[in-house]
Amino acid sequence: MKSSRLVSILLLLQTRGRMTAAQLAGELEVSVRTVYRDVEALAAAGVPLYGDAGHAGGYRLLDGYRTRLTGLTTAEAEALFLAGTPGPAADLGLGPVLAAARLKVRAALPAPVREHADRISGRFHLDAPGWYADTDAVPWLPAVADAVWNDRVLDVSYRRWREPTDVRRRLEPYGLVLKAGRWYVVAGPGPRTFRVDQILELSVLEEQFTRPDGFDLTEWWAGHQRDFHQRLYTGRAVVRLAPGVTLGRPVTVEGPADADGWVRATVPIESVDHAHGEFLRLGTGVEVLEPAELRHRIASTAAELAERYGSAPVWRPGPDALCAPRFLPYDGGCFAVPATGVAFTRCVGARCRHTEREADPMAHDPHPHASDDTPGHGHGHGQGHGHDHGGGHGSGHGLGHGHGHGTDIDWAEMAPHLEAQAELFTPLYERALSWLAKEITEPGLIVDAGSGPGVVSCLMAETFPGARVLAVDGSAPLLARAEERAARLGYSDRFGTLAGDLPGVLEDMDYPADLLWAGRSLHHLGDQRAALAAFADRLAPGGTLAIMEGGLPSRFLPRDLGFGRPGLEARLDGLEAEWFARMRADLPGSVDEVEDWSALLAAAGLKHARSRSFLLDLPAPLPDRGRAYVIDQLSRLRDSYADALDADDRATLDRLLDPADPAGLHRRTDLFVLAAHTVHTAVKAV
Repeated sequence: MKSSRLVSILLLLQTRGRMTAAQLAGELEVSVRTVYRDVEALAAAGVPLYGDAGHAGGYRLLDGYRTRLTGLTTAEAEALFLAGTPGPAADLGLGPVLAAARLKVRAALPAPVREHADRISGRFHLDAPGWYADTDAVPWLPAVADAVWNDRVLDVSYRRWREPTDVRRRLEPYGLVLKAGRWYVVAGPGPRTFRVDQILELSVLEEQFTRPDGFDLTEWWAGHQRDFHQRLYTGRAVVRLAPGVTLGRPVTVEGPADADGWVRATVPIESVDHAHGEFLRLGTGVEVLEPAELRHRIASTAAELAERYGSAPVWRPGPDALCAPRFLPYDGGCFAVPATGVAFTRCVGARCRHTEREADPMAHDPHPHASDDTPGHGHGHGQGHGHDHGGGHGSGHGLGHGHGHGTDIDWAEMAPHLEAQAELFTPLYERALSWLAKEITEPGLIVDAGSGPGVVSCLMAETFPGARVLAVDGSAPLLARAEERAARLGYSDRFGTLAGDLPGVLEDMDYPADLLWAGRSLHHLGDQRAALAAFADRLAPGGTLAIMEGGLPSRFLPRDLGFGRPGLEARLDGLEAEWFARMRADLPGSVDEVEDWSALLAAAGLKHARSRSFLLDLPAPLPDRGRAYVIDQLSRLRDSYADALDADDRATLDRLLDPADPAGLHRRTDLFVLAAHTVHTAVKAV
């Protein structure tokens, strides 16, 4: 110990010149009296060392005296000082040894070379551990290092990630590796790698081992890393990356960047779960295109975050029911208001004291109260139970079901009427399909279950130009209409039809669907849970089921018409809800079901359920086709509910439907169409 200290004093004086006894004691962490004794020992050994008294005094070497280390070039000395890693050396118990070695090397260097080495130390610093992580505690590292150096066998208690977590291992330590601030011991038999910070207990045995002939730690570690990455990244994702975004591993860029600088790339991924977290950390700098399951996972998380951090619309109670938002599904099993709030609230009529307010479409309640009167483009034919051209349950008086289920219907006669209704709602369907297109990339087969005259089927062919579309319906006349429409629009080469009852007819599909759409057809099937399971069964792995069910009651009229009792449409909503309950109860195999669509989709074995509502807002004054639609809907309501309406409401409807009445539907300028549909989606696991 004393000899090492003597050399340190000699080298300190050689590199720094004059130093006082107090300064030397501080550097060596000893007393001043110890320094006096060491200086006397150096002088006795013949070292030309002398001291000066006074304020500027101290010990110094005779000018020109130097112990030189020869053979080092300037570049070599710089490299030695750049390679110094005091942190890892301290972990290994070699901190003082490294400091002493650096000091000896520096002292032995010629002055010009020493200056270059000092520049390196002052301008470069190596900090191996990564950001945002605590340094691993490695109390057993010095003992492991000693065993590595002396080829001693270790008996360790080790904690691993899988069960059983705590195990005992006999290790033959070949070497230590510091990777990203974490120490690993490479040990036989195998060899295998073990994290040093996960060693709970350690005993160094007297037994020694023989290292394998030709074992090269650096070469083995490089091969181990290659094998690890090959085993780790077994999947792939297709993404779009913003300018400047990198993933820290090689990716395959497909083609040039677009106008905004984004590139399409294929990225190796460990798993959907791991990639989900990895890509979320990149924020808006990445868009996942494939696989669909990963895209849905990220979209679902983003929607949850938007819901959690977004501000829900504030509803203030109005004086009448028309101003009230809807929170519950029609067949509700509870009355609690969901945290997501209301899809939208709009008050109409000159006397309403509320302003128009539309909520964030991403914050819609996934289980809305009722559907509307929209055309639905022909549904429910698979059961031969009538047709949802007026909408579903609680459809806001849009009853197209006046014929009722189980009634013979001339679908060839109904087809133009249904087609015109669906065309009126095309903007809503386009927005819904555009949303789906962001989630589903390049589907091979799309199935429209309950297609009717094919308006939405053809919109799907337009939205997904590379997909084959199969329209499925129980009405041959409506399917013929769909085929004619597809041919007229140029889609006949990738457009097919399948006639039969839902959901059983789907068994006749040649191959599973990448997207199965059921637009307002599901509620025509008695056992909706079983139907969803059948739909899910016909999906390809990673395929998406999208059902359009629910929404909000449609509105056509101001609350106060200027005659009759205000609130006519709200009372029609009640009649429609009663009708819908009877219709559902009369279906063959009818099963009461709480319409919690997320839960029902999960019960069908699907994952990542999402919901979004889409608005159709045709303001006053309506175009002719919009006016014709309103007249048609209210005419059907008048005929369907004649016995249930009170005398005052019947008289109001009669006056509205009178072409000669100046306040009737044919002449009013305040008619509008306001409707909302909700689409629920989920994905089949890969």
